Amino acid sequence: MLVPFWTSLLVRSFATVILLQRRGPVNTLLMNIGLIDAPLPLIYNLTGVLLGAVQTLLPFVIFPLYNSMRRIDPTLMPAALTMGASPARAFLRVYLPLSLPGLMTGATLVFISMLGYFVIPALLGGPRETMVGQLIQDQIGQLGSWGVAGALSFLLLAITAALLGLLHRLVGLKAVAR
Repeated sequence: MLVPFWTSLLVRSFATVILLQRRGPVNTLLMNIGLIDAPLPLIYNLTGVLLGAVQTLLPFVIFPLYNSMRRIDPTLMPAALTMGASPARAFLRVYLPLSLPGLMTGATLVFISMLGYFVIPALLGGPRETMVGQLIQDQIGQLGSWGVAGALSFLLLAITAALLGLLHRLVGLKAVAR
């Protein structure tokens, strides 16, 4: 689970390109076990961006969620079952609400990270999968429009601040920090 933190985002992105290409290991495996007849287009489209983002950002959800879940009293679920709740109801009424701070923290970290994503959409996405980070780079690099790039950057900053404020309002900073 820590390997993504030890390797460069660029290296992981290129490895994902190799894995997901038309004749790559993923398509070859799917064809060999008979799930598909022809290779699937897994890169240079939205699918590639999503798969790359998931494999890169998953630890940012797992770690806060795990931290939140390990602090839940292990006797609460058996107590709910003893009181007559079904396993699904006990999970939805007891375990899920107590793990929401970790889930909200992970979702916020991932969303904020995705706002400025640049490398993965550039390598794994197609021309129609443009992220805000790429728009900012295009405004500066190709069009020389520093004003538009600055406005987009400020928009990213405002959205990030609003999301952090919302997270604080919903679960509180003490719940996130635990």
